[in-house]
Amino acid sequence: MAAEWGGAGMATEKQYLFFKSLYDEENERTKLLGEHAKNNLGLATVYSAFIIFVMDKQMATMTAIGKWLFVGAILLMLTSFLLSLLATRISDFEVATLPAEVFESFGDNPPSDEEFFDDRIADYSVACESNSSVNDRNAKMLLVARYVLLAGIAVHAAYFVERLRF
Repeated sequence: MAAEWGGAGMATEKQYLFFKSLYDEENERTKLLGEHAKNNLGLATVYSAFIIFVMDKQMATMTAIGKWLFVGAILLMLTSFLLSLLATRISDFEVATLPAEVFESFGDNPPSDEEFFDDRIADYSVACESNSSVNDRNAKMLLVARYVLLAGIAVHAAYFVERLRF
């Protein structure tokens, strides 16, 4: 798993801790994105339930424009829900170090601390970059989901404005 670091000299423990902190920050970002996805799912679900409840009461008196606005709002909410759900799917995250592999790589002569830190820095760098790519993709999906949710609310507001005209 460890790639050649390519740095001059050997790594120190402080350098190792720096790269580990980057990896830890990316893991925290993963958790935060999960919370944002749950919020999106909750908002889309509650608002969709509200829209459907209102639709049940007003279906008989809806105009053609009102029906189209209503369908548009529902479709936007559904799209937001599905995008948020996609962002919560299980992703291929990279682990920094597999202890068994590290232990096996020691052989008869364990590496020096500096060599060990070099290898771990390489592990954390690769894992951090990989996990960052996954998180970036999920963050973009959640951003689109939020905008679609906002568009659904705007279309639903347009429905209410249209209803007030009649």
